Amino acid sequence: MDDRDETEEVRAHVLQLFEDDQARSDAVTAFSSSFLMRDEAVLLVATAEHGRSFDRGLRRLGFDVDGLKARGQLRIADADEVLASFMRSSTPDATRFLDSVGGIVREMEGQFPKLGVYGEMVDILWACGNRHAALELESLWNDLMTAHGFTLLCGYAKERFASPEDKVGLREVCALHTHIALATQCAIVPARDYRFGS
Repeated sequence: MDDRDETEEVRAHVLQLFEDDQARSDAVTAFSSSFLMRDEAVLLVATAEHGRSFDRGLRRLGFDVDGLKARGQLRIADADEVLASFMRSSTPDATRFLDSVGGIVREMEGQFPKLGVYGEMVDILWACGNRHAALELESLWNDLMTAHGFTLLCGYAKERFASPEDKVGLREVCALHTHIALATQCAIVPARDYRFGS
């Protein structure tokens, strides 16, 4: 793989739709372990319940979760608390986002060679009906990735996009990602190649 391919891989912004919480836990645990096995860092921004599930999943795989957290190699942040740190009047504030989330990213990247990030704040916003804010946040993530070379996995519950109106929203969400993870096929495809309804 040449340098160009490595850069594109590192900066992938991947979208995955989850059938249920178990599928989410399995996918995020696998995503995290792929970085941790290479002594790279992982930031998980999730609900408290999902965070506990990811913690248990990594322990089952044999990771010293407490040690990873103590070294700053693994951070599980509460999505509601992180959202509150940069939301203003139901809209993400770009400066606050760069200070809050960007500060965490800079700190972790300063200690480890590569960083994998999982986030579901967009899913929380979408579930609350604040779709505009979710799309704005996806754009802010893209801006942050322009300055920092990390891989980002965004997780949404598949049920968020069940109605015809939601399908339009899904197209908007996909347009803000570089790749789509197809759980049923265990594959990741470029977003431009994704076929809706597949």
